[in-house]
Amino acid sequence: MKSVSIAKLARFSAMCVACAIVVTNINPSFAQSTDRDNPTPLTTNILSNPGKQNSKTVYYYSLTAKPGQITITLDSDVGSVGGSSSTTVRIQTIDGNNLKTISASSNSGNPKRQVDNIKFTSEIPVLLLISSSGYHKIKIDGDWARSGSASTPTKPESKPDNPVTTVPKPIAPTDPNTCKQGYVWREAMPNDVVCVTPKVRTRTRQENSQASLRREPNGGAYGADTCKQGFVWREATSADRVCVVPKIRAEAAEDNKQAGARRIVP
Repeated sequence: MKSVSIAKLARFSAMCVACAIVVTNINPSFAQSTDRDNPTPLTTNILSNPGKQNSKTVYYYSLTAKPGQITITLDSDVGSVGGSSSTTVRIQTIDGNNLKTISASSNSGNPKRQVDNIKFTSEIPVLLLISSSGYHKIKIDGDWARSGSASTPTKPESKPDNPVTTVPKPIAPTDPNTCKQGYVWREAMPNDVVCVTPKVRTRTRQENSQASLRREPNGGAYGADTCKQGFVWREATSADRVCVVPKIRAEAAEDNKQAGARRIVP
């Protein structure tokens, strides 16, 4: 009887491994890029993640928006895992202007769904940004194609003797935090949408990457976030505890004061 039980257990373990492999293969969220300049080409209209994630991490996907409408459906549900989950999805132009933001938060027994649309008048490459602390499922429907793919050829139309040249209308900003030309979101934290110069955003990412090296390894008066001598909290947002030199904190505070003047819709 003992040998039979062991054999059954072995078969069950093999089945579990096989199931894990299948789930991994069909879930595209495991092949995510955290580099804005090298985003993951979007090849499927469904992205999902069944477990916990670092909510401070932003993942980047690239796609081509075509004239028409894109519909984004965001589901947040912790299921039987419990706890809470928060997910934010953004559509941005390549240079960082935000076109649409969708967010959903859920806790045990209280799943949430958000659906929103964004219209385009011309074909342009865009980025899909995702930051999440737990389970999510994102569905992208409508007029889009994999980044870099060719448009479907259309039947040539007969031209009049005096053709009229039409210029595509610019995309109207649909997010109140859309930056003016020359500015991009700082993104010191996932929800940091203060408009700054691209140089400041690049520096902010470098500061984030050095965060652990600038904290006291054994903690201190402010716990695990205590900065080493010569560094202070950046405080780009109320939750920002990245350690920087005092000059950078002063610059972050000034950027916060100028936030309204740098948005298209102040």
